Amino acid sequence: MGKKFLMTDQPDATPHALPSTGTALLAALISTFTSSFAWIFISQVVAVFGVLNSAAAQRLIASTILLLMLLLQGQRLPTWREIRPHLPALLGTILLCQVFASFFVLSSMLYTSSSKVMFLTKLEPYLVLLLGVLCFREKVTRTSILLLGVHFSGAFLLSFGGDASLGGSQFGDLLLIGGILLNATGYGFSARLAKIFGALRISVVTQIGSLLLFTPLLIFGTPLHEINPAHISLGASSLVINVLLYSVIATTTWFYALKGLPGWLVSALRALGPVLAAPVAWLMLGEHLNLTQSLGAAIIVTTSFGLVYERRSVRS
Repeated sequence: MGKKFLMTDQPDATPHALPSTGTALLAALISTFTSSFAWIFISQVVAVFGVLNSAAAQRLIASTILLLMLLLQGQRLPTWREIRPHLPALLGTILLCQVFASFFVLSSMLYTSSSKVMFLTKLEPYLVLLLGVLCFREKVTRTSILLLGVHFSGAFLLSFGGDASLGGSQFGDLLLIGGILLNATGYGFSARLAKIFGALRISVVTQIGSLLLFTPLLIFGTPLHEINPAHISLGASSLVINVLLYSVIATTTWFYALKGLPGWLVSALRALGPVLAAPVAWLMLGEHLNLTQSLGAAIIVTTSFGLVYERRSVRS
């Protein structure tokens, strides 16, 4: 009985084993592909159900699926005694990444075009890198900073395809930038929790925690009788696909990637998302990259692998 008590109720003294650089890199690539592909569906969800309803529904479906996955793998949720020493980091992750950042980003989808979303989200590596250096003493070489600069130019070309006009509402842009900044601020907390509890367990906890916070806010959401019945089927199917891609697959693999790679590198690799999702978008929607966008995609791929090589050099 004594051994059982120690195994189940005592806070984790030994962090989960860290993945290899290659495995963490694969997780990061899966995360960036699924999260980018999910953008196709999230704007439809927000348009039909509204921001708060969409956020709460996302977390309800995601937490249910992730909890079932956890139980099927024979794992359990962390106990209060395990969570309590890490409560500030957990609250930071839930509030910054899952609640405030999500609210800002979902709200921006009501105003901002998808091309501007793709461009502005490429600010995230710089924010993560800056915060990592200032707050978490992340070690970064000059070569990495140079690569990130070239990386940004490729992201610009890919997003705008030679047309640098901004158009649209600046309010939506500010909301999106605010959400990116909040998400970047939570990277350090998220990486710490993933290493201690494991990617799947902490994904479940953060989804449940954010659901509990979003639920009371539904009184301010779009009333059900104001939702167009003709659009419910489209919104519901888009919601399920988005949850599977973003809240389940992308979030879990993101946490896993953070166990083996620094936050700024995981964020930089997210710029690969449009490149990886482009063939699928072409097959499903007939979308394609023009010559300028293809050049940007090549720059992003090259600098992303350059960042990985630089990280390997720093580790060795």
